[in-house]
Amino acid sequence: MAVALTMHTLCVFLMMLGVIQTNVFEYNLERDIELFINATMSCRQVPGLTLAVVSGNRSWTKGFGMADIDTERKVNEHTLFNIGSITKSFTVTLLAALMSGTQNEMTWNSKVSDILGEGFSFPDNVRTTMTTLRDILSHRTGLSGLDYGMISGYLPELTRSEMTRRLQFVPEVKSFRDDFYYNNIMYMLAGYVAEILGEDSWENLTKTKLLQSLNMTDTTFLEKPSQVVADNIAKPYALKNGQLINGTESLYSMHPCEPAGAILSNAEDMAKFMRFLLKNGRDHLGRQVVDEKLLSEMFGTYNRLSGPTEERYNLRKPIFPVDEVQVGYGYGWITGSYRGYRKVWHSGGLFAYISLLWVYPDMGIGIFASANGPTVDNLAVDAIRTIFFYISDILLGEEPWLNATTACSFPGKWKNSTVDSVSNDDLDHPFNVILDRYVGNYGSHVFPDVQITRDENLLKFQCNRILGILHPTNKTNKFKLEVTEPWEIVLINRNANNETTMFPVDFDVNESSVTGFNWTTDAPIPFFRDWHFINRIPVTSSNSKLRHDNTILILCLIYLVIILI
Repeated sequence: MAVALTMHTLCVFLMMLGVIQTNVFEYNLERDIELFINATMSCRQVPGLTLAVVSGNRSWTKGFGMADIDTERKVNEHTLFNIGSITKSFTVTLLAALMSGTQNEMTWNSKVSDILGEGFSFPDNVRTTMTTLRDILSHRTGLSGLDYGMISGYLPELTRSEMTRRLQFVPEVKSFRDDFYYNNIMYMLAGYVAEILGEDSWENLTKTKLLQSLNMTDTTFLEKPSQVVADNIAKPYALKNGQLINGTESLYSMHPCEPAGAILSNAEDMAKFMRFLLKNGRDHLGRQVVDEKLLSEMFGTYNRLSGPTEERYNLRKPIFPVDEVQVGYGYGWITGSYRGYRKVWHSGGLFAYISLLWVYPDMGIGIFASANGPTVDNLAVDAIRTIFFYISDILLGEEPWLNATTACSFPGKWKNSTVDSVSNDDLDHPFNVILDRYVGNYGSHVFPDVQITRDENLLKFQCNRILGILHPTNKTNKFKLEVTEPWEIVLINRNANNETTMFPVDFDVNESSVTGFNWTTDAPIPFFRDWHFINRIPVTSSNSKLRHDNTILILCLIYLVIILI
């Protein structure tokens, strides 16, 4: 007892002298940062925010604003938020954990077809036989991400195994390994690969291999939409006509793509995750959870960021008085630097939930934040980035270039606001169309079913959660889809000029009968009349197709030889 008391007294004495520090910031600086954060949130109408800062062995976690406006429940360091695509770093880390300490020869260059076996297939033989874990994790397959399929909402009965089988029907957007094209469905596939390797569900493996090891006791998974209104979770909010409104509850499901963005976490647990990353894969007890080499490879650059995708994900270098450089994509991480310091980071977004995680590996610094709205005009994104720039400067010992005066104007005065207009010229002078011919039910191999109905002189379009109107154009059998509900999807389809993006819907007509249509989001998705997503599809693969073609060729040659004889 005397020894324990003496050690306690010594620790208190050393803390008073500043030899042992438990806080990241001194008291006065902490108050300044809190004022800066509250002001930044207020001018952007951010309802609530959770924040975690790690510097060496010290951490600072805190909640700001409201988790529930109606009940005036405040955000604290234990309030859960959906962290969106930051989930991808957990899926990659899980794969690394499954590779660590095993006797198999699994590497990031292992081929997906070797892991999943004969029945696995992409839409072409080259992708089927050549695609590696590195390809799917660094977004270089060039295939559609099927984002609007996920937004529409798949049936709860759809398994990752079945969705993996349907990847043979996913259309190409880019050439294989030629460019960066962000892809959520490939992280669903990564989660399924983990299930095969670990012989358990992605959720159970993530919990037992990572969350329990890192003592992340609050972190869980978004498994059903009703969770977002639970008492321990920050409720999602959208902005409509200048007022915060409750988010559309039904939108908050990512099934079966949970490995791409379904983790719910908070400031306390994310501080533990950042410490794990900064300690090269060791847990709070110093145990090596993930092989250090495998972890460091996650922070490499395996794909360069360029072109329209760079603009879509706000990765273009800003015109700031400081350097922020985006280099490329690793495994679940974007690589780059800030003010000359190496930085790896990722953002996450599921409508109202906007998250950001920055790690400075060489400096032992990590920053995480997540907001619960609003779903409009990048307000939450700009608020969090403003806060991160300010805190980063302080932790890095640099002079902050943002202050209370400029925080609310960022990034307006520093960026180009030119936005390409969306042309809807072909809506002028549409053909007279017989609306009834298009009415019906349509199914696809990779999207939920679509119902097209007539309401007087309008064609209404419904793909599960997505509702819209089909506008005829001046081209026969070609329409433009305007999404009208839910409000959050209407918002993400508007550009900075408040113009609505419409999607081409081109109907297939055979002898005056409509047989189907193509709905183009990032690539044309074929739908077939009177067919349903739940219909059984054949088990095929590029390999089996190739063998089938070879069999036909051999039979033809035999037939030719017989004739010649």
